[in-house]
Amino acid sequence: MKTVRMIKSKLLYFFLLLLSSNCPAADGMPQFNAKSFNSQLFWMIITFTALYFIISYFILPRIRENIRLRKNKIANDLERAENIKAEVEKIAQLARLYISDSEIDEVTGRIRDILALIDQMQSVDTDDVVPLAHPLDLTQRLREDDVTEFNRRGELQLLAPKVEQGLYLVPKVIE
Repeated sequence: MKTVRMIKSKLLYFFLLLLSSNCPAADGMPQFNAKSFNSQLFWMIITFTALYFIISYFILPRIRENIRLRKNKIANDLERAENIKAEVEKIAQLARLYISDSEIDEVTGRIRDILALIDQMQSVDTDDVVPLAHPLDLTQRLREDDVTEFNRRGELQLLAPKVEQGLYLVPKVIE
């Protein structure tokens, strides 16, 4: 950061120096004045050298880093998509579902959207949130616990084919 500020201040000083110099306008345009060709060439070489170093040491490394990060992100996204596709195929096989290749892409997209939503929900900070059983702080009204039906076990056991000690007897199912 310090070197960038130093270069910026030197470039500003350089441009202010150029603007403050007196160019003789009586001899015509300064770029056609043969007396100033050497100084113009000198400052042009200095300017292009400074620009070369600024671009090669400050701008290009940032561009390279951005390109590297984008390539890594694309590679990670492609790998994640392949993993999701493989999981969809595995789940379809376990569930004994047939999903064609065109449907796999659609199902993979849906699952990717669901996983992105889950990631988004997990990124929310809930440290200071009190857990709730219900979003509204209400209590449920309950009715009185009164008996509305009476025990009719004896009547119903008379209809059963086999009964022993108040229990229903059924044929053995598991051998």
